[in-house]
Amino acid sequence: MKPQIVASRRTLPFRAAMVGLALVLGLSACAHPPRKAPPHGDNPLAGCCEGAERTPAWLVALAEPAAPVIGHVVGRVVWREGYLAGDTEAMRLITETLRPLDIVVVSSKGRLSGHTLPGLFPHAATYLGTETELRRLGIWEHGAFLPHQADIRAGKVFVEADYNGVHLSRPETVLNVDRVAILRRVDGSRRTRQRAAAELARHLGEPFDFHFDGDDNDRLFCTELVDHARPGLALASRQAYGRRIILGDEMVADALSRKNRLRVVLYLKGDGNGVAKPGNAALARDIGAAWQPTRGGCGLRRAGGQSNAR
Repeated sequence: MKPQIVASRRTLPFRAAMVGLALVLGLSACAHPPRKAPPHGDNPLAGCCEGAERTPAWLVALAEPAAPVIGHVVGRVVWREGYLAGDTEAMRLITETLRPLDIVVVSSKGRLSGHTLPGLFPHAATYLGTETELRRLGIWEHGAFLPHQADIRAGKVFVEADYNGVHLSRPETVLNVDRVAILRRVDGSRRTRQRAAAELARHLGEPFDFHFDGDDNDRLFCTELVDHARPGLALASRQAYGRRIILGDEMVADALSRKNRLRVVLYLKGDGNGVAKPGNAALARDIGAAWQPTRGGCGLRRAGGQSNAR
């Protein structure tokens, strides 16, 4: 199925948008990883996810007051569809693989948001499930789902947090990307999955955390939403710029290394010439390459970002 990209009719004040865009360009220049880098010896994941503070602290501080404006600018700048979009075989594989509560981490270099955060996978969403699947799980009639049943029936089967807040999304929106990795909890009981689904539904409508502060419980960014709804996943967090963050790359790397309760069940990537299913070894190499040290004018460094598994 080919996604239909519809431009938003909402507008930002021109001056604020231009200031935000200027700051975004500075941030993205610092966050962009090297495209070709050798792996760390025998362990390609050894460098993940050190050096999360790739942007100088002074630039982050400068951008902080304008974070909501920057977030809206970033979210709206798209110059091409994702390489997986419209690929029938890719959509078939994803559809056949997905189960309720699977987590999808995605990457797209055809949108500005894919260049403003370090690492390979800057965004995560959760597949909530169809009406049939949620009935099978025994959660469809739960009070948290009643206000959202019409949207789910209309095809909005993913939950994500982005600049529009926490909301339901269609597959053609979430999967309009270049790469996707699907993660699944391996030891969750039916009751655990029911609680997780209900908790995700309760968060719908909450605002997005443009400051990426994992200790601010009133606003959520994408991976923080996953952590809030499913604390039993043992997701690692780390400090960056004095805040607790949860990185999509680290979520995947720990799943590959069996350090959390997730496992990778599918990895697809496109490059403009087609879509490949390269497997977990290639996924590890791709993540590792995104975290290789580099030099540049933004003060990039390897140090920083101490991990704290929970």
